[in-house]
Amino acid sequence: MKRRLLQFLPSLISLALVVGLFVQVRAYAAEEDSAEFHATVRGAVERIPMQVGEWSGGDVRLPAAAGKLLKPNALFCRHYRHAGTGRTVTVLLVHCRDSRDMTGHYPPVCYPGHGWTMTSGAQYETITLWGEDTTFAVYGFSRTEVNRFVQCVIYDVFVLPRAGLRTEMSDVVSASADYRVRPYGAAQVQVILDAGMPEEERREALRELLEPLAPVVEAMQLKDGGTKT
Repeated sequence: MKRRLLQFLPSLISLALVVGLFVQVRAYAAEEDSAEFHATVRGAVERIPMQVGEWSGGDVRLPAAAGKLLKPNALFCRHYRHAGTGRTVTVLLVHCRDSRDMTGHYPPVCYPGHGWTMTSGAQYETITLWGEDTTFAVYGFSRTEVNRFVQCVIYDVFVLPRAGLRTEMSDVVSASADYRVRPYGAAQVQVILDAGMPEEERREALRELLEPLAPVVEAMQLKDGGTKT
């Protein structure tokens, strides 16, 4: 029996190599197909308005290290101030070319690594946004900066090709394992607010500032396109 298996071993190895080569070639083809998709996403991000109602925005530069780690196709970080209340909100959106670059990068990992203490783990809030009920994972963080104590609340959601809007890192990991959608990347949207902002005011700010991202979110989900299988 062992001798017969040894006779077939070269053929089995050859078959495994052929299958591996096939999968790799299909992955390369998907990367070429995704070029137009990435350009569409970048264009949609560039058109996000600076002024949203009474909110005036100013772009914020992220640390260079973040860009190196995430290898973004599109990176958006804007600090908004409300003309009437003086409240400030930061909106962050990052879209990676390859969904594998997003794995592990989300508030419970990244913020403690930059000196923040997580004061509350993921809570889930659903808001009517982008034409549907959108669920966010909500985290609380705090840290001491010079002579002041800062507390913030972060609303976080992933946008995945075909999988749509998700809150769990496990969904990003699943997307990164699928060679058909991996080259279309993954995105993450974060909204950072002062923990002292009243809840209803906070939710209204979310709706106002995130609604203009609708074309970006739609493009990133591949709703109008398709992956080749």
